[in-house]
Amino acid sequence: ERALLRAAHVQRGGDGVSVWILKPSDGGKGANIKVMDTLSQIEAHFDALEDGSIAWVASEYIKTPLLLQPGSRKFDVRIWALLDANYDVHVWNN
Repeated sequence: ERALLRAAHVQRGGDGVSVWILKPSDGGKGANIKVMDTLSQIEAHFDALEDGSIAWVASEYIKTPLLLQPGSRKFDVRIWALLDANYDVHVWNN
């Protein structure tokens, strides 16, 4: 996972160019979100976590996101999916 993060950080321009958002997997409504722009900051954050702590998600900050109009509001898409033992994906359509 670290190697993939390092590769993605370099591919997107490296320190000072790409900005990353770190979110705890048990969070919601913006709680405990960290914003970092250097790989050393990101790795120091992960290194400081205790063994067995919750998982974190690192994603690149999108500087010009797609916005809903009217109102220029951000949004996200959430999909419930199941991957079975045969690697078939089943998406819940409500």
